[in-house]
Amino acid sequence: PLNIYSSELYGYDNSLVIAVGANADYNEIAFDNFETDNNIVNGKHQLSGHFTGEVDFVNWAPHSGKYGMIVGQGQSMTISTSNMRFKKDKKYLLSFWLLAKGASDLSYTISYQGNQLSSDNYSFSTDKTSVEGFVKVDLIFENTIDMNDVNINFGAGNNGNFLIDDMRIQPSNSSMKTYVYSPETLKLIAELDNLNYSTFYNYDEEGKLIQVKKETNKGVFTIKSSRDNIAH
Repeated sequence: PLNIYSSELYGYDNSLVIAVGANADYNEIAFDNFETDNNIVNGKHQLSGHFTGEVDFVNWAPHSGKYGMIVGQGQSMTISTSNMRFKKDKKYLLSFWLLAKGASDLSYTISYQGNQLSSDNYSFSTDKTSVEGFVKVDLIFENTIDMNDVNINFGAGNNGNFLIDDMRIQPSNSSMKTYVYSPETLKLIAELDNLNYSTFYNYDEEGKLIQVKKETNKGVFTIKSSRDNIAH
């Protein structure tokens, strides 16, 4: 047998597909777009989509949708995966979009039972490629034994805040698409490809699709624009 798996994750009260993975088992993919399970009063988001934990969320500059997770100035924050299974000697990819608000340095570390698997530090003081202010961060990790859930730690410097959005995990040899919907209308507002780049869908007041934009490593480009011009 080829042992090629396909899998889906559901969100929005289990009513909509938020992630589709090819060559990936159900317990090998994770995705959170930070659009649901938000407490507006206290600014807390309950992680989902095979992530778990409570984080702060904001709406001042999401990558997609309306909301993103914030790592505050000088803050160290640890979240975990939930109900995942990582196979030994297999590479996995953590990917997310990052926006700095007055901040310059963010560290991110993946660990299992206290043992560090992979770590990196992102410095905005160096010349990094960004897409309308956002930077896509990718981190590969693996272990020599089978693992259950891993921990992910984010550490911000003392000079500003970071926003994180569209966070996912997948096997590095898999393909994956993820989806973001409006919590109010349940319309698709973003579709993210295997490289975590987005196609954005914009609608008018009546819910008609009027614009499609494509995100690339060179910027965001309009690929479709239409609005009915009806004289009255």
